[in-house]
Amino acid sequence: MTDVTISPAQYIHAPLINSRSGIALAMSLLAARPKNAGPGVDGAAREMRQAMEALEAVFLAEKSAPAADNRPLDNRCDVVWRAATTRLDGWALLDPERFAESASARRLKDALELNSLAWLSIRYDQQWAEANRRIKYADEHGLVAELDRLAGAAFWAEIVEAHKAYGEALGITVKRPDAPQNIAVAAPLAALAQAIADYALQLVALKATKDAALRAALPAALRPIDEHRARNARTAAPAETPAEPAKPEAPTV
Repeated sequence: MTDVTISPAQYIHAPLINSRSGIALAMSLLAARPKNAGPGVDGAAREMRQAMEALEAVFLAEKSAPAADNRPLDNRCDVVWRAATTRLDGWALLDPERFAESASARRLKDALELNSLAWLSIRYDQQWAEANRRIKYADEHGLVAELDRLAGAAFWAEIVEAHKAYGEALGITVKRPDAPQNIAVAAPLAALAQAIADYALQLVALKATKDAALRAALPAALRPIDEHRARNARTAAPAETPAEPAKPEAPTV
């Protein structure tokens, strides 16, 4: 059996996407899907297509919604996340053998994925979803008390308050008064990211197939994800105050 060098660890996490890049990625994966890959891949491909179409419907509806300047709230969220992380950074720099707070700060940064803040520079709705995931994780795993102790209670309180205001302004958590409909992109965006990851894992599982032609087709089938992540890595440098992202054009499907 010819060995195919593919690491499952590269594909277990959902990719970082926005509406436009997620739809484009899903379309590329569908176009590159190997033939006769079996029911697991076929079923995951159907789920991915459905998630893509659901996101596209919301994405197109968003174009007709009244524009709003969300930069002040975006900046407010950016600043407090950076400030709280800087507090943890200070403890993390100390010798963990001498300061228990150092080891604790490092664990918190790992658990909340705060070693990189590049996600603060991505599209507004996607940034909100990334922050929401971290806030929920901290609440569900009892991390807030330790965060308050190390960073200061005012920081986490401001994170939560700013996040709430941001979600309302974006029309994610409540219907905006000036919008004709509640256009919530975060949920279908997260669903598509997960569907892409599920599809990728179905492909990776084919490493064990006895079909040599199918094994040989796997790198090309997964290449759209590799190229997408490579593009993100080149453009993920954090910005202090990101400008309003341009509204992307509707994809042709």
